[in-house]
Amino acid sequence: MPGMVRMGARASLDEDQRWSKSMSTSHVVVTVDEAGSDVARDERHDEPGLAMSVVQFVDLDDGRCVTTEALGEMSLTLERGCTLEELRQELREFIFEDEMREVDEDLADEPRWADMSAVLNECGVVADDAALLALPIVVELDDDVALALRG
Repeated sequence: MPGMVRMGARASLDEDQRWSKSMSTSHVVVTVDEAGSDVARDERHDEPGLAMSVVQFVDLDDGRCVTTEALGEMSLTLERGCTLEELRQELREFIFEDEMREVDEDLADEPRWADMSAVLNECGVVADDAALLALPIVVELDDDVALALRG
């Protein structure tokens, strides 16, 4: 029976949402006085976010990489100004839910990776949350994500 080596998350840019100045949005903030008259108008431009496709995976000692991709897409969008380290932290939290589970006690007893466990079981690997949590955890970024952060 194959053994699990590590678990992780891999992010790549969404095909339909690349960073572009043309994707920015703008809106006008109007300040009014007590009578309802305009006092000031301020046009603001929101920079586009970084929209990513995220895949959770487990590498096996026989060389296979098991993912939950077939169960549906996962996506995450972050602000343009985030750093590489902030991106890695957000991806980790997105998949592993460490902070969310600390804050929400109701989630503490919920299975964390039921989908991943099911896919691994189909591959002949017995895996539950405890076994998955014991694995080394990695966050991988495709080259397009790293380029977009520098861009």
